Amino acid sequence: MTDLTNLKTRVRLLLEDSDGKRFSDTLLEAAMRLALDEIDERLPLVSSADFTASSTSRDQPLTGLSGCRYLINITWPAAGDSSRELEPETQFTYCLKDGAPILHFTGSEYPQAGDAITVRYARDISFKDVEV
Repeated sequence: MTDLTNLKTRVRLLLEDSDGKRFSDTLLEAAMRLALDEIDERLPLVSSADFTASSTSRDQPLTGLSGCRYLINITWPAAGDSSRELEPETQFTYCLKDGAPILHFTGSEYPQAGDAITVRYARDISFKDVEV
């Protein structure tokens, strides 16, 4: 993987501005953030995370999903022969509050406190995700 400093160095070489006289660090970083925002809109990273249901209600907050754009599906229970993939708008809905989804289960069955849930979601790309 590469970091922001290495990425700026490579971009400066492509721009033939290795000494940084034409393009400031601030300008390059702003351009890279705009490019990453565009990529996030068109091709976000798909990740998955395991959660434990925190309550016995139909509403389950999923704290800790960094940069979550939208949910793809959830698997409940997370492992085993009886696990099922649930898709948004069919067996559950959700809303994003400060980037963290809050699930609302609509069917007659829903996770109870302590049940394992696996969530597949689309998230933003960050500079730390950029590979060389």
